Amino acid sequence: MKFHPLGQRGLAVGTRAAQYGIGLSQAEFVVQANRETLVCVQLEDLPALDNLEAICAVDGVDVVFVGPSDLSQALGFPGRHDAPAVQETMRQAFTRIISAGKWAGTTGETASIRAYRNCGVSYCYTHVTRILRTGAAEFFKGVQDSAS
Repeated sequence: MKFHPLGQRGLAVGTRAAQYGIGLSQAEFVVQANRETLVCVQLEDLPALDNLEAICAVDGVDVVFVGPSDLSQALGFPGRHDAPAVQETMRQAFTRIISAGKWAGTTGETASIRAYRNCGVSYCYTHVTRILRTGAAEFFKGVQDSAS
C-alpha cells in the first residue's frame, strides 16, 4: 500500500491515483501518496479478534475496522448487529484497538454510529445508498405529513 522505502506498491505515473502525471513529478507523487495513504484493515471473524493485538502491532496500519455483519455471523447471530454478544464483542474490540494506539472503525446507521463514537470510534463508514434511503424516507414522510 506504500511506495518505497515504506513498501513495495507498484508505481506508474499514468494512473488516476497519480493524477495521470499532471501537476506532480513521480518523485513528488510518491512522497505525497506515502504521507496521505490511509491503511485500514478489517476484522470480521473470531481468529482476527484472537489476534487483535498482533494485527494492531503491524507497523503502518492506521485504522482497525470491525465489520459488524460478518462478525455477527461469526458469533452466531447473523445479521443481528444489535445482539448483546455482538455489541459487547465490538465494544471490547474498540477498547483494545484504541489501547493499541490505532483508530477504531466500523459502520452502521445513525444511532449505532453515535453509540460507537461514544466508545471512541473515530473512523465511521456507511453506504451512500443508506444515506440516500434515509434522506428519501424523511423527505417522503415530510411530504405525506404536510398533505394531511
